[in-house]
Amino acid sequence: MAYFTAVVLTVLLHATCSVCPDKEELRPCSCYTFSMYERIECRGVENDKLLRASVDTLRGTHVFEFELALCALAQVPSDIFKEIRVSELYTYMVNYSSEAGSCNPYESLDDTLYMMEIKWGINMDAFNWTSMQRLAGLQRLYIFNSNLVRIGPEFSTMPSNLTHFMVQGGDLEVIEDGAFSGLQLRDVEVSYTKLASLSRAIFPANGEKLRVLSFRNNMLRTLPDDMFAGMTSLHLLDLTGNKLMTLPDKVIKPLLQYMRPINVSKGRGRYGALLLSKELANISHALDHRVRDRSAFETGF
Repeated sequence: MAYFTAVVLTVLLHATCSVCPDKEELRPCSCYTFSMYERIECRGVENDKLLRASVDTLRGTHVFEFELALCALAQVPSDIFKEIRVSELYTYMVNYSSEAGSCNPYESLDDTLYMMEIKWGINMDAFNWTSMQRLAGLQRLYIFNSNLVRIGPEFSTMPSNLTHFMVQGGDLEVIEDGAFSGLQLRDVEVSYTKLASLSRAIFPANGEKLRVLSFRNNMLRTLPDDMFAGMTSLHLLDLTGNKLMTLPDKVIKPLLQYMRPINVSKGRGRYGALLLSKELANISHALDHRVRDRSAFETGF
């Protein structure tokens, strides 16, 4: 609800000045005007001077949606977003390896940014997550079909206001201990990846902030006995589509006082892998369709 309110207020405040810059001045970037906001797209701009000249036309303005696509992060000026307020940042097929080592355009963003979406990110293991720490307004991070193999403890230095995190598809194999320990995440989804194991230590010792947890359609075979210990606010847990042959009582017992087990065993396991409170059954059904639709869109099927 807070996220929806923030979006509405941002759009309403921006509605009075929703005008694209002159096309010639903005080239090679493009601007698309919608009913109450603009979207700026800079696609395939490999010359940093051309990119800077284009984005300079936006200084002192608010851009609701900004997309960087088909480029290397090392070629993007580190101060590219200076004096530009961006609410939602999208990247598509961006190479995250940095030849300069410290060149990071995200460092020039301010706390106006509350959502980031990364699609088909390349070499994401080279990205310095600690550079995002100062973005106090960032609430949501979505990563789709990207070349991200591991999420390490440095990820926990992300802004403390980050509440929603999703990795869907791609090359993810490992989430290391401490990866989320410094965060106050409420909604976590890691699905359609190569993830084969989980540790309770990836989350904070006190997991009471977590409300939605989805590890659907991965390669999980077992879970540690204490995996869900302390997650007293969890309303939805989805483990469907993995290689779990069983869910021992000691694993799910901490949740049974808050959630009702529902048998949805369509795969190999003899236990229903989806646990949710009875009143949220309809939400789970809607979530299932939402995720399927996203996956179909992302893979082109």
